[in-house]
Amino acid sequence: MKRRLIIIGGIILGMLALFVPAVLIHRNYAITLDNGTSIHVSPASFWDSWFSEAHCDIFYRPKNGIAGMISLLQDSDSSLAMVMPAEDGKCLLGLYYADVHYRLIRIDPTAQSRQFPKDSYLNYIILSTPWNIQEGTSNDWEEVQRYLKTVPQHILKKEVLHTDELGALSPSFDKKSLLSEVNREIYYSQHGLIY
Repeated sequence: MKRRLIIIGGIILGMLALFVPAVLIHRNYAITLDNGTSIHVSPASFWDSWFSEAHCDIFYRPKNGIAGMISLLQDSDSSLAMVMPAEDGKCLLGLYYADVHYRLIRIDPTAQSRQFPKDSYLNYIILSTPWNIQEGTSNDWEEVQRYLKTVPQHILKKEVLHTDELGALSPSFDKKSLLSEVNREIYYSQHGLIY
C-alpha cells in the first residue's frame, strides 16, 4: 500500500512538473518576415489567456522606420494567427483568430494611430498601437489568399504563429487551414453573409 502511494505521488509530481511551466511561462520568439523586417512576439501564458483577457505584445521593427509595439487581445478563443508583409512593401497584414472566424488587420507603420470607427471590431482586439491599423478590405483578403497559395512553406513557417506558444485551445494555424478560412471569408463577404 505504501509503495502504491509513493508511485501515485511520483506520478502526480511528475505531471505537475510538466504542467505548471507550460501554463505559467511566457514564451517569446522572433519572426523574420520575407521583406527583411523583424517581429518579436510575446504571447500571454496559457494560464493568463485561459482565465482572463490577456494580451499578446508584438514588437515590430520595420526595415526602414521607427520600431514600436502593438498589443492585441489574447484569450481562450482569440489570438493572432499570422503576420505577413503586404504587397505594397510598407504595411503588414495580420490574420486574427476570433472564436468562430478570422479577422484581417492592416498595420501601417508609416502612419500614426487614430481612433477606430465606433462599430469596428478593432476596438476589441487592438489594445494599444503607435501606428494606424485598419480592418482588412476585400482587396487585402484577396492578397492574403494569393499569398497563401504561392508562398513557399519555409517562409510561411516563419510568419505563422505557433499555436503551442499561444496556449489555450487555439486552432491549427497551418497553410491548408488558413487558406480554407480565407477562402470562406472571401466567399461570405462576396455573398453578403455576415456572422
